[in-house]
Amino acid sequence: MKKYIGAMLVSMSLAVGNAFAQLAVPPEEDRIMDLASTLSQIQMQSLYDKIDNLDEVTGAQIDIVVVPSLQGERIADYASRVESVWFPEENAIDKHVLFIVSPADKKAYVIAGEGLANVISASDFKSIISLKVIPQLKTGKPVAGISDGVDAISAKIEEAKVDDITPPLRNVLIKPATIDQATYYIAIIAGIALVLAILVHLGKKMDFTEYLKSKKKRVRRGDRRHPSS
Repeated sequence: MKKYIGAMLVSMSLAVGNAFAQLAVPPEEDRIMDLASTLSQIQMQSLYDKIDNLDEVTGAQIDIVVVPSLQGERIADYASRVESVWFPEENAIDKHVLFIVSPADKKAYVIAGEGLANVISASDFKSIISLKVIPQLKTGKPVAGISDGVDAISAKIEEAKVDDITPPLRNVLIKPATIDQATYYIAIIAGIALVLAILVHLGKKMDFTEYLKSKKKRVRRGDRRHPSS
């Protein structure tokens, strides 16, 4: 009995230890977070050029996180933790892609924002990772894997013409990303309402002016037909 209890305590201790040993989520300080020191300055600049070009052409943003080790955690779970910290209030116009790579574990994972949900499916990402990224990681070429992954993701987004995709206004208003964005949408609606009100007012004013003119004409005609004595 004592041995059984002791084994349980050891297992619980290990579980607690593993929980506290989880890889920390880095602060969102840059579009490329190389925590594993895998990329040289030249390689990092090349990736910046690629993701900046995609942003300029389509408005979609790729954020890359390279970790030294997952410390036994599933890469999907780690990616979800990063996603929840970096993008806590995403909405229908959020066109981001979170690209997680662990060269030591030879694993990679991608999560897309809601604005790309109808553009790139989970199966698309899985295919890109399995065909473009993992083979390079397995042959000890993590930089090539990251670069090829970014190229494949960018090509898929550009092919879908993401810049032409406008989410329904209902989705944007129901789930705004931030207070600032909500204020922005409200300001747009208020501006449109003001313009419509001005047009209606001008229309009524023009109708009233025409009415006065026609009334004066009728009075003048009446004076000529019935001169005062």
